[in-house]
Amino acid sequence: MKNKDLITVYITNYNYGRYIDKCIQSILKQTYKNIELIIIDDGSSDNSKENLKKYEKIKKIKIIYQKNKGLNITNNIAIKVSTGRYIIRVDADDWLREDAISSLYKEISKDKKIAIVFSNYYEVNTNGEIQNEYKRYNFDKVKILDKPAHGACSLIDKKKLLTVGGYNENLNCQDGYDIWFKFISKYKFKHVNKSLFFYRQHSESLSTNKKKILKARSKIYKSITQNQKEFNCIAVIAVRGPKYDPNSNVFRKLKNKYLIDWTLQQIIKSSVKKIVIATPDIKVVNYVKRKYISKKIVTFKRSDTTAAFNTPIDKIILETYKKYRLQNKKFDCLMSVSIEAPFRNYYDYDSMINVMKIFKTDAVVAVKQETDNFYKHFGSGLKILNDDKKLKLERNEIYRQVGKFYLLGKKLLQSNKTLPEGNIGHIVLDNDSALSLDSRDDWIKAKMVNMNFN
Repeated sequence: MKNKDLITVYITNYNYGRYIDKCIQSILKQTYKNIELIIIDDGSSDNSKENLKKYEKIKKIKIIYQKNKGLNITNNIAIKVSTGRYIIRVDADDWLREDAISSLYKEISKDKKIAIVFSNYYEVNTNGEIQNEYKRYNFDKVKILDKPAHGACSLIDKKKLLTVGGYNENLNCQDGYDIWFKFISKYKFKHVNKSLFFYRQHSESLSTNKKKILKARSKIYKSITQNQKEFNCIAVIAVRGPKYDPNSNVFRKLKNKYLIDWTLQQIIKSSVKKIVIATPDIKVVNYVKRKYISKKIVTFKRSDTTAAFNTPIDKIILETYKKYRLQNKKFDCLMSVSIEAPFRNYYDYDSMINVMKIFKTDAVVAVKQETDNFYKHFGSGLKILNDDKKLKLERNEIYRQVGKFYLLGKKLLQSNKTLPEGNIGHIVLDNDSALSLDSRDDWIKAKMVNMNFN
């Protein structure tokens, strides 16, 4: 392989002075030699500048010191000052294997239509000790491309990156997510089935800030679908009410607000077109009518016979859907929502709808990834169901449905299906949004949640 193409490697650093030497050295030791290295210190207040001084006189290294601007603005600055045909970002707390760039370049140089090449990776702890090897899917067989390439340590064709507008500076994280969705609609991608970089996991890592990440993802989904046909979505919130259920939580207060209001005050801000409170309890009907003067929220007084505890929720969903469909309302999807998960955000509802639009799925569920091992009893003892933690295969990841809401597409509804099946897409929830009030302990946890909706 001829090293004819210049590759720009840029390091983004904010207060990672104790790690940056290892990162820089891993780039200088690459077997692919036609590299320029740009280091951007984004307003660090630690010892980063002192550690970078020894590199200031090396010809192939350019160091930029700037006031803190955030990740995506810094990414775009790197693009502007770079001169390479291809570009790769390495975060200052991570490092590359010696053959990383040569392996990535070998693939991207084979086909001019490829925009991005990415690999598997090692997860390491604060001390740099390998905890897991994370192996991606066989992307030749993947049909729903909802698991993007890693934002860092992926080799990108710079011209194609500029064609899609570079990095979105309105986002303060999830740059890889944004670029991935811009690329897959226009260009090819390639996965290298090797672990080529070391991804450090620690408490200061951006990936630990789940709420921030998921809100950014929601914005990305919205930006992708903004020019697509708007989905007409109906949400059905089925509640019995205290008249029929002495344990009903509709009017139970949480942080001085009725439980039903937690859900309604967020979902009304979402892109859901019609929110139907399906209840046999006239007290609930009257409360909603009095509190929410909006064409978006309506009530459907169910018959008393549907108030029985053994009435399947799918019967109520279908009855409500058919009622509104018969009124010549054309709905593209139906969202089943329970009030028992009070901390969902408006953007969780929007993400669910937009994921269905982007990937054309039959249904969408909200999930949390399970990180512990799972076992099943086979008569002779327990057998592990997922891989041990030293090797993490993406195809074996296990997810748990959470949040007490899901989305059904038109195809399922027309077949009278009321549970997710077929091609199922997913959104991820943070710990607060996923919390369900199923027990006394859950209510105690809920009282300690510090929610800041915006």
